[in-house]
Amino acid sequence: MRILQATSEFFPYSKTGGLADMVAGLSGALAELGEDVTVATPLYRGIREQVPDLKPFGPKVILPLGKQTFTGRWWKATESNGLTLLFLEQEDFYDRPGLYMANGNGYWDNPERFMFLSKAVAQLAGEYNVVHVHDWQTAFVPMLLRASGSRDIPRTVLTIHNLAYQGQCEATRFEITNLPWNWFHSEGPEFWGNLNFLKAGLHYADAITTVSPRYSEEILTPEFGEGMEGVLQSRQGVLSGILNGVDYSEWRTTNNPYLAAPYHADDLAGKNICKQFIQKEVGLNIKFSPPEFNELTQHEDISHILPVRRGGRNSRQRKDRRGRPNDGSNRNRDKKHYGRRNGNDDTRGGSRGSRGNNRGRGQGQRGGGDSNRQGGGGKPRFNRNNRPPKGPGRSRGRGGDNKRKSRNNHSR
Repeated sequence: MRILQATSEFFPYSKTGGLADMVAGLSGALAELGEDVTVATPLYRGIREQVPDLKPFGPKVILPLGKQTFTGRWWKATESNGLTLLFLEQEDFYDRPGLYMANGNGYWDNPERFMFLSKAVAQLAGEYNVVHVHDWQTAFVPMLLRASGSRDIPRTVLTIHNLAYQGQCEATRFEITNLPWNWFHSEGPEFWGNLNFLKAGLHYADAITTVSPRYSEEILTPEFGEGMEGVLQSRQGVLSGILNGVDYSEWRTTNNPYLAAPYHADDLAGKNICKQFIQKEVGLNIKFSPPEFNELTQHEDISHILPVRRGGRNSRQRKDRRGRPNDGSNRNRDKKHYGRRNGNDDTRGGSRGSRGNNRGRGQGQRGGGDSNRQGGGGKPRFNRNNRPPKGPGRSRGRGGDNKRKSRNNHSR
């Protein structure tokens, strides 16, 4: 089977978070099973130095984005496991300090940057049996293939790594698709009068997957659906959750030069040495008893972790203003917000718009720093005097979009 993976980042060449690790691990595993796998991703700054034997692949890529035309080129490399890498060169779009942003600000032309990538991937797709796209940056590929009019298009899979990042911007930018405006509708990329990259993929992909079975259930609810629960419910028949695995050749506790001491399940003595090293590194008192905690984001499957009891035996349980246990479970219901989007461009990065997850996840691009993983997280909120504008379709059926009525779930 010929499989084309389309992704905005790919470890170890570009990375700001788990997306790069997952695509690299999955692609490598499929290649080792004998599948013919190709990964298509941008040629970011610094990659050429990491892969000096890049060779040009195919003709130049000349694509329109609205009224302008841009030129790029694919560069090819082959890894030892047989995996084929295709890097898309377009210096104006990808030769930048960060993947999605610089100095804390998302690039204003992120929609154009990743529409160019999506169109270039769609041109390649005819040679493959399956095209697997990831997150909003390549979510337009299934729609572009469907709109091509070809009867022989590959099957498409969209994986949602983090639903909070959707690639939403003003409707006028639909012109960069160069599709007729009758494709801009509620059962496609139109979302309350705005353009939403991820929503295009949710409607047109043949299959949708998430990073865990539990997350695939959670995103069907208003609490975790990020405004897309209605669309996802309408496509529940093709939605599934596959728990992310771990590449033990990369993530290991033995023979790891980055750890102060090795350890494994049968001998955990090295963990205390590692803990001491971290405590010393960050200026903490060296103690063995207190546990160290890391952030777990909402899309990680943590159902197997036991709850932690807070407070001592005589401590009072804190309650909220309604007399309910204040354990954090009610925080979404009591937030006085009126939505996460107001028509502004949320492809430009910034703080996460809803539940505050994924803060500080960025690990930096190899060859150029980046501090926020997906660049689609700047979701403005509304207040009482700035309610969402009435977009086209508000009075008509939304094709599965959930029209919310509660005051704290007026998200678009």
